[in-house]
Amino acid sequence: MKLYLKIDNPEKLTAIETLCKDIGAEYETISYKDLKRNLLEIVSGGAGNNKGTSSVPMVYTMPELIIFSGFAEENLDKFLKEYKARGIEKVQLKAVVTPYNLNWSLYDLIEQLKNESNQMYKN
Repeated sequence: MKLYLKIDNPEKLTAIETLCKDIGAEYETISYKDLKRNLLEIVSGGAGNNKGTSSVPMVYTMPELIIFSGFAEENLDKFLKEYKARGIEKVQLKAVVTPYNLNWSLYDLIEQLKNESNQMYKN
């Protein structure tokens, strides 16, 4: 059970790291250098050379993001409930690693999440 995090606010990052430690979850930060890597490569610690084929724009602002890997449903529920109870500032984009998205690049995952979020909050 591991989280992959791109969090800009240092206090929020510390709060999430503390939460992870308290529930026994591992965590790792991700960054711009990971945008072309696919999720399989990221979650497997770089095993193999599974680069995504996405073209990332030269100027790209990577949003805050939490990716859950290896979380059973009850552990995910526990994490989210505790996250809210601790009053940690919301992270808009969240994803769970699935067999369906394992071969997506991090960039493609972010863009898909952004599109879904835009559709959900459309007026």
